[in-house]
Amino acid sequence: MFRVTGVVMLLALLAGGLANVLQGLERFVAATVATTIAAVVFLIAAPILLAADYGLKGLALAALAQQAAGVVVRVWMIRDVLASTRPGWITRGEARELVSFSARLQVNVASTLINSQTDKLVVGLVASNATLGAVGIASQAAEAVRFFLGAALGPINARLAVVHGTGDGGGLAALYHRLENIWIRVNIGITALATALMPALIIAWVGEDTGDAAQFATILTFGYCVSVLSGPALAYLRAIGRINPEALLGLGLIAANVVLTVVLGIAFGAIGVVTATSIAYTVITIVFFWRVHPILPPRPADSPPAIQPRVIAAALGTAALAGAWGTAMALLLPRLVALVPIGLGAAVALAAFVVLTTDGLEELGIRLPGRRRA
Repeated sequence: MFRVTGVVMLLALLAGGLANVLQGLERFVAATVATTIAAVVFLIAAPILLAADYGLKGLALAALAQQAAGVVVRVWMIRDVLASTRPGWITRGEARELVSFSARLQVNVASTLINSQTDKLVVGLVASNATLGAVGIASQAAEAVRFFLGAALGPINARLAVVHGTGDGGGLAALYHRLENIWIRVNIGITALATALMPALIIAWVGEDTGDAAQFATILTFGYCVSVLSGPALAYLRAIGRINPEALLGLGLIAANVVLTVVLGIAFGAIGVVTATSIAYTVITIVFFWRVHPILPPRPADSPPAIQPRVIAAALGTAALAGAWGTAMALLLPRLVALVPIGLGAAVALAAFVVLTTDGLEELGIRLPGRRRA
């Protein structure tokens, strides 16, 4: 399995690079189609290979087929770009710039890895194995919410970079503030909704015999969702080539989380560990906004703030109703089956939040300027 996985990693890196090219060209429909095709290949290959008694090697071979399909499909989708360019070596200056830019971006990746593993390490020292398993379930659920929200940042990253490349500073500032206003407002509602629904989701997903997993997941979800609020600001900084604040954000998260996790973990056990992580993400996100405020374009005088009393009230109200609905469904319906009505309830609550907090639904239907290419 490990031998095959080595090849899978190579293909996964190539597929990821090609996916970034599609996003850079703003071909988001094509990017989604390519990802879907690759996933379907895995879902077909895995059960066939497992049924043929290939075991773990069969899963690795299914992943190999998935990544190979992803590479082939994406190459086909950008064949016009590949055909119009000639391969060549980059200059030393370009190589240094690329390595420097990428290395600073990797700090955030390292931050996510170190923070999640620190939590598990400390919990393993201060609590039982069962509690460690509960923290693992909670961490996976909270991470899923964060990744789901972060996936929506792809178009924002690409569009801001393209507009910056045109040299239109005024247009870039206006686009940033418009996107940031929508992003923060909607994610306040999603943060409240995900936090309120997390206990019901944990029960409907893995059952009630998971210890404090639901409580842990609720705490982590809040902190992770708060950290996603910085997405548009990070996209703007990447577009203009100012990466240092993002690297400092990652280093700050590592330092704050490690210190708080150890201190609160020793004092309060597992609940102290997950609380420390949530506090670290929340506080460092606030500090990040304070530090980068001078770099970001000034907000226009006629631009309303994203955080308004009606937004907070709508977020709390819709989240409370969705949480009550989700809890009822999780307790009344069989496990897994309850996920369907919980999901439908979440969709209705989010739609209600959008209606209550926007001046017309068309505000969220803004089509970003630029060509749409499938």
